[in-house]
Amino acid sequence: MPFQTITYPANVPDVTLFSDLIDGICKRIEEIGIPLKEITIVFNRGRNSTDNIEHVLDKMHVVGALPSSMCKDLFHVPLSDFEEEWENEKKNIIKAHRVNGNWYGKGFTGVIKYTEITSRKQMHEWEIKKSDILEKIEEIGSKLNRKGKGRKMTAKGLMNRVVDAIPKQYRGLFDYNVVEKEGALQLNFSLNDDKEKEFLLGMGKTVVFTDKENLATKEIVDMYDSRNMIEEDIKWLKDKLLIPVKPVYVRKDVKIRAHVFLCVMGLLLHNYLLHLIDDQELTIQKLAENLEKIRMGLVYNGKGGENAEFVVEEMNKETAEIFTKLQLGEYIPG
Repeated sequence: MPFQTITYPANVPDVTLFSDLIDGICKRIEEIGIPLKEITIVFNRGRNSTDNIEHVLDKMHVVGALPSSMCKDLFHVPLSDFEEEWENEKKNIIKAHRVNGNWYGKGFTGVIKYTEITSRKQMHEWEIKKSDILEKIEEIGSKLNRKGKGRKMTAKGLMNRVVDAIPKQYRGLFDYNVVEKEGALQLNFSLNDDKEKEFLLGMGKTVVFTDKENLATKEIVDMYDSRNMIEEDIKWLKDKLLIPVKPVYVRKDVKIRAHVFLCVMGLLLHNYLLHLIDDQELTIQKLAENLEKIRMGLVYNGKGGENAEFVVEEMNKETAEIFTKLQLGEYIPG
């Protein structure tokens, strides 16, 4: 459950703000009497830097993940060497291989995690993106040196179009350049097969690292994957009809902070209701949908001078179970 919310400037990179944010978080944790050395912080790759990780380790434990550029050699470890395997909460098979390494200037325990379903999804996404990129490049090439009215394309303009056609995370997989011969532009573009093979080796794999070397391999992976709970919550915060953090029709910083605080409070209350119901299959969205189905009316049958009474409309099984577990009947006026 979220118990703290922090707003910070959106026009400054997270990696730059991270140290100051950590100091603020640590101060609040200490104020409520929790020893920092018992806390483990889990964060995404976007916050990784030698300074940030050193700053965190001075205060608490850390679990993070390496960017693919730092662990290409680890992606070459064959799946046959992965000594541990288990099923996660979503019934997906996780394979893991434990390693040790020196990253960000310190020695860490690492785990190479592999999920086949993630590998298939990433492969499918790559095939779609690759086809889209090649189609855009072909279209750009067809417009080269076209005669007629209009401004003539420059070598710089052509290169900018090519770069814009390739999503940032895939640009290193292609070789391309622009040359000018006898006043005409020529685009050389190709997929680098060796780089693609290396890229495919990382499909479905994540290298998680931690300073808590006594943790079991599964504990390290589960701790990093627990980020998914926060990411699910953030998804609901983007839902305009459920807990609408967007659009924010306020301008001053103090009002933005207040708006975000109220949204997170709504998120906390939804999560608390999920905790009370204790149903692993129930999500915030399903909970909200079922709560909206509960309707009550004031009914008077006109007999014997009896007073009108509040009556709850007939519910389906799932809605009725939520109604019962939350003991909502106690709040119906007598």
